[in-house]
Amino acid sequence: MNFVTNIIGWIQHIFMWWVIINPWERGLRVRRGKDVTLLTEGVYLKIPVIDSVYVQTIRLRAIGLPVQTITTKDGKTISIVVSASYSISDIKKLYYTLYRPEMTIANIVMGAIAEYVAGNDYGDCLPSSIERSVNAILIKNEYGLGDMAIKVIGYAVVKTYRLIQDGHYMDQGITLDQTTNKPMMS
Repeated sequence: MNFVTNIIGWIQHIFMWWVIINPWERGLRVRRGKDVTLLTEGVYLKIPVIDSVYVQTIRLRAIGLPVQTITTKDGKTISIVVSASYSISDIKKLYYTLYRPEMTIANIVMGAIAEYVAGNDYGDCLPSSIERSVNAILIKNEYGLGDMAIKVIGYAVVKTYRLIQDGHYMDQGITLDQTTNKPMMS
């Protein structure tokens, strides 16, 4: 029964002749794969099979990034967690430049944090300093995104320990010396 419901829903979607864009959304209608029209709030004609419509909310979004552990210039290890927020300011530019905005933002933010922390001493790596540095980089975006910013939500100076897992050393012909627990060539 679920299969039949899915088929009926798919057929209705294919033959729908209109699209509604809400006030907090923007859309793009692509006709015959080449003519692109920006859609703002309202009701628009959509020719089935000929038109493809892409709709995105333009409201502020937030994404949590994974924990990042980085060593400062003076050898201290910092674990940091940030959240990034953004909105869509130009949907056409977004679709022409990015495939996955969240992944791109995560890569830009995590790269900027790593570069800042690795290039500065621990005293210069306070959460507010990191936020200022990364937010200055995010202002210069070229992807149709707006209101980009990060906020440090977790910060700790930690001592790290390297674990040997999955026989990684063994795969490279390296074994551990049983007395010192240090890697050695076999």
